[in-house]
Amino acid sequence: MDHLSYVKLKDNSFNDTFSMGDSIGGSLQLVDLQNNQISSVTLSSGYTNSLVLVGNPVCNTSLSNTVYCQNTDENPKTYATNLANCGNKLCSPDEKLNPQSCECAYAYEGTLYFRGPSFRELFDSNIFHSLESSLWNKLNLTPGSVFLENPFFNINDYLQIQLALFPPTGKYFNRSEVARIGFAMSNQTYKPPHQFGPYYFIASPYHFQGN
Repeated sequence: MDHLSYVKLKDNSFNDTFSMGDSIGGSLQLVDLQNNQISSVTLSSGYTNSLVLVGNPVCNTSLSNTVYCQNTDENPKTYATNLANCGNKLCSPDEKLNPQSCECAYAYEGTLYFRGPSFRELFDSNIFHSLESSLWNKLNLTPGSVFLENPFFNINDYLQIQLALFPPTGKYFNRSEVARIGFAMSNQTYKPPHQFGPYYFIASPYHFQGN
């Protein structure tokens, strides 16, 4: 339990008193107890990270104005691959800006769903940089030709990320390249960094040249 990063127990029927206890692992980042029936809480001086109690009767008491009872998920700051070097360049609606070359191209796009990542921070650039470099290295793409945006935890508490991969030359991938990348992602022969955990990928239809 020392390596537990977060505890997700929201939308259950826990009631009465919840105690944080005294033996808390140093890696614990989040305890999410939203929408239960907890009427009182015993906090711990050994835990200073996130505790979410929104939707519990205890939030109608003296804790109502504390951070534990505030909904902090509205408009959270999240990671996106940096395009600052590309200035204000715009692309046509079907194209995207390649962060590596700052040229417009037809990216291979889709959505990544990570079922059990070991983190909750959505603006930690080191974590998302590790995913970007893993993708371009293991998929044999040009370094820097990966774009990530809009990471969030969906209704199933999966980490959902929009992904765009860019061709090494020109504006388009060819059919064999799309088939190779699609196979690696959909069959999970591509393995992400360990902190992201198991995943699945849903690709968007690709706009081939001449279509």
